[in-house]
Amino acid sequence: MTGHTGTPRRSSAEGRDFRTQLKAFKKTIGGNIVRLRKSQNMPLAILSKRTGFSAARLDYWEMGRQNIDLVAIIRIARALKVPQEMLLGVPGPDRP
Repeated sequence: MTGHTGTPRRSSAEGRDFRTQLKAFKKTIGGNIVRLRKSQNMPLAILSKRTGFSAARLDYWEMGRQNIDLVAIIRIARALKVPQEMLLGVPGPDRP
């Protein structure tokens, strides 16, 4: 059975698992943004200026409270001068 968008409906257990995974992923990305920003002694206001995102929005992303899109991840990674994979928590060729 599919939902109104044509995507398969999830059971309530699958839905809970998906929400749990999404929450953990948002926290991973947010934690990585904070860690990398602080490792560069960069105030939130400077990251805001470099990315064009408000400090409030960046703060929500850092806390894992809002979904973040790929464009935002790319802009933040560029502002921090790091590969996008570092924000996602994906190991790179030179990182375990």
